[in-house]
Amino acid sequence: MERGIGAWIGRRPRVYRWARALVSPLHPGRGGYRLLRRMPGRRRVLNVGSGPLVYGPDIINIDARAHPEVRVVADAKALPIREGSIDGVICEVMLEHVPDPQQAVHEMIRCLRPGGWIYISAPFLQPFHCAPTDYTRWTLPGLERLVGRGVRIVESGVAGGPTAAVTWILSEYIGLVLSFGSVRVQAAVALALRVILSPLKALDLLLMRMGASSILASLLFVLARKPDSK
Repeated sequence: MERGIGAWIGRRPRVYRWARALVSPLHPGRGGYRLLRRMPGRRRVLNVGSGPLVYGPDIINIDARAHPEVRVVADAKALPIREGSIDGVICEVMLEHVPDPQQAVHEMIRCLRPGGWIYISAPFLQPFHCAPTDYTRWTLPGLERLVGRGVRIVESGVAGGPTAAVTWILSEYIGLVLSFGSVRVQAAVALALRVILSPLKALDLLLMRMGASSILASLLFVLARKPDSK
């Protein structure tokens, strides 16, 4: 059921944005502004694993699946982009869905020009979710290690707070208890509870400011810069 609902929503950008606001971590799909604020003026930026999310006309959306908003359909492990030709790369909540995230990160960094920026967010405490499948989770040191080869980490921290993690896990747990063994019932109950509990994520506006929030975060991020050529 989750795959069917996900596919239906993915083909409808307005529904997609509304659904993400309800069931995803706080401020979903907008962490890339951390990168864009560092790059005023004209720029060439890739949004890898973009789905239907649109940042602006100068952002090149790349995804493994076709959407009206996707300009390039490609696998993240082999991006059809010339080496050193891109000013910035955004990659949000995508790496958990690829079997070789290290290769995907290597490809993104390869595309960056010297001095270019890369922003990556990835999950820490989130239940399994298909798109089309789900492989990996990271702690903050683990994500920094994954991204930090060949670039200098400028900023890292929490992109989706502890309340988002707790409400998502609780929804899945209650859905499982009430499912009576039915995968469809479990998915429907969990989705309904994620919508009902969504307003509680406003607490993360406070909790995400606390240094210890990374130990219970739903989503983490790293912002890094490729060294200038000598």
